[in-house]
Amino acid sequence: MTLKKITVTKEIWEKLTEIKKDLQETQKEQEIGWDNVFIMFLKNYEISKEKEELLAIPTKLNNNSISSKSNQKLDPTLGIPPAPKKKPIKVDIDKKQMRILAKKETKSIKYILIECNMCGSKPILMPVPKKLVLESKDPVVDISYVHGNPEHVIVAQLDHDFQVRRRRVSQVVYEKDYS
Repeated sequence: MTLKKITVTKEIWEKLTEIKKDLQETQKEQEIGWDNVFIMFLKNYEISKEKEELLAIPTKLNNNSISSKSNQKLDPTLGIPPAPKKKPIKVDIDKKQMRILAKKETKSIKYILIECNMCGSKPILMPVPKKLVLESKDPVVDISYVHGNPEHVIVAQLDHDFQVRRRRVSQVVYEKDYS
């Protein structure tokens, strides 16, 4: 879905805000999104030829005006359901591992503990360049870490708090071995 910007006059914006307020008062059981306001506005407005102003716009929604998904909790600014937030993956560690983590961390590298299914049940220390995570425009950043014997890769999806949101392990195949 591409977003398009439109420009409206202050008067029209005030009228749209008034319509949204009126619609919300009549439909208290569900959140009215801007998409519903625009649909109502476009379907029902009239322009006075003489005065070139907006006239009476009905403020009651019929059942067809709101999609069936509107019964869900909506993002009030977009009129769509908000994305569910992922819960961070928790790793059990002891005090010794916590001290190791604290000693290794530098200004540019953050060490995280992450479980690798190929290495076993014990969590491994994974170095993460802070710059890659903190300067990313994406809310979740993929970081790959090659380690182990035989070599394999763990891909960690980290949020900006360096919490692991998801992880995957895969085998390594080198291009040079097959060219």
